[in-house]
Amino acid sequence: MLFHGETPKLITGISRNINRYYCTSYMFILPLQTIFVAKFGKLPEMQIMPFFVSIAIVFMCYWIIKVYDATIARPIQKMNPVLKLGTYVLILAASAIVLIRVYPQLDVYPNIWNNYLLDALKGPGGMM
Repeated sequence: MLFHGETPKLITGISRNINRYYCTSYMFILPLQTIFVAKFGKLPEMQIMPFFVSIAIVFMCYWIIKVYDATIARPIQKMNPVLKLGTYVLILAASAIVLIRVYPQLDVYPNIWNNYLLDALKGPGGMM
């Protein structure tokens, strides 16, 4: 057995909120990768640096999720069902309005899967 007695709070919190950790951590990982590639032309090759960055991201996500639960999630869950549904509909409508407004203005869809930053660095005038 790895742990004796009660499971540490951090591990219990991570297992209960795994989807939240995945989404929240991605909001840190992608910009960090972009910053590293933009500044240095490549991702760090050292093994220890990614390890420390990963640990820092887990702790940042843990605290963001705790704050979210305390300030947003619990108050919404305590609302009466009609008000809760109205809140969710309002959030969904606001998201749809932003999507409808912004999406047609995009002509390039940069993301990590199409290597937009790496292609720019390798292309004409690029750093690599």
